[in-house]
Amino acid sequence: MASKAPSPNQLRLRIARELEEFATILVNEGICTDSSPFSHGSNQCRSYSGNKWGYSISGVTLRVGQDVQCTPSSVSTFDCRLDVEVEGLTRAPAPQADPLEKHQVEIELKAPNEADPAMSYLQTWHLDRHLGSCGDPKPAHPRYHLSFGGYRLEAHLKAVGTFGGLLLLDSPRLTHPPLDGVLAVDFVLSNFAGTKWRTLSESPVYRRIVTNSQTLLWKPYALALYAHWSTDAASKKVWPIAELWPQLFLS
Repeated sequence: MASKAPSPNQLRLRIARELEEFATILVNEGICTDSSPFSHGSNQCRSYSGNKWGYSISGVTLRVGQDVQCTPSSVSTFDCRLDVEVEGLTRAPAPQADPLEKHQVEIELKAPNEADPAMSYLQTWHLDRHLGSCGDPKPAHPRYHLSFGGYRLEAHLKAVGTFGGLLLLDSPRLTHPPLDGVLAVDFVLSNFAGTKWRTLSESPVYRRIVTNSQTLLWKPYALALYAHWSTDAASKKVWPIAELWPQLFLS
């Protein structure tokens, strides 16, 4: 027998509680020293009403980089600043429908430059939610996409006065499932702190929290992709594939 779906308020309370649990894990592991952004996000989520949930976490700092080969080689660790804004529906109109209404993730990796303290090393990524679909002759613009660079990196390069041999482009925008605060942290750790991420992945509490976020955000995304190829009448194409993954052609 399928489990009963949580009520809107139960879902909000679970998300809020898990943000606080997640922050405790990160602090205990020495990955994050300040849990207040998660507490703020938790309180925001608890204040929602109706058929929505959401929160923003700003200025989360994660200590990462121990397992990353860097250029320049003098960099052995770096800080990751993470900013996340997310708002979604407690009950989407269909299992394969877009579960979110707002979504913004900014990832900023920063390391000091010992040779020139005024010119720190910076790398930035962002994950956006874009309404609309790809249309010719515009480049592919998936609804959820991951991009390198963006305004933060451009502002940094203008401030330090040099671009060197770096080429910055407006695209590509890489198709990627949405991230909430939990999944954004897991994304950073899995890419920039592999050893600690492997250890955390063995924790039942960590796994539960991440799995709940994946079910909430990635299951509808995966079901929408499945519906593109499925001949099952029950798999309605309620999320247009041109918005989800523009490179997939309609049959």
